[in-house]
Amino acid sequence: MRPVYLRRDYERCLLALGGHDYPTDYRWLRAHGFRGFTPWHCLDAADRADKLRREFLAEVDGGSIPVQDFLPFAEAQHMDEVAGFVVANGIVTVQVCVAHLTWRGRAEAPGWPSYQLFPNIWEWLTMACAKSREWCSPEELADLIANVME
Repeated sequence: MRPVYLRRDYERCLLALGGHDYPTDYRWLRAHGFRGFTPWHCLDAADRADKLRREFLAEVDGGSIPVQDFLPFAEAQHMDEVAGFVVANGIVTVQVCVAHLTWRGRAEAPGWPSYQLFPNIWEWLTMACAKSREWCSPEELADLIANVME
């Protein structure tokens, strides 16, 4: 028997942005209740995701890195890292780009923002789990439990 998930929780998830749907694998994870692992948190506010995308587009304008567009889905709480699905030729791909934004609001020099590519969300998730393990402590657990939203 499959577990029951709350439809209202899934309906609150950001699953499309700027006329683009997020890939099936991401929507699958969100349908299972995935919200991220500290320090990574999934984005559910379209205005925040749009702001991150606009900053990314400004920074990569002029071709400073090979990725020219992406659809943000998560951000790290401890630094300016954002994860997004690469958009190539107007099509959302399954490839994930993690960019460390500079927040200068303009085109950056070649190599900036710094970035890392993952072939898919499952490979990104492996990295996110490893980072989360670094945060795992009794103190962080207590803070997480204290801030869990009903």
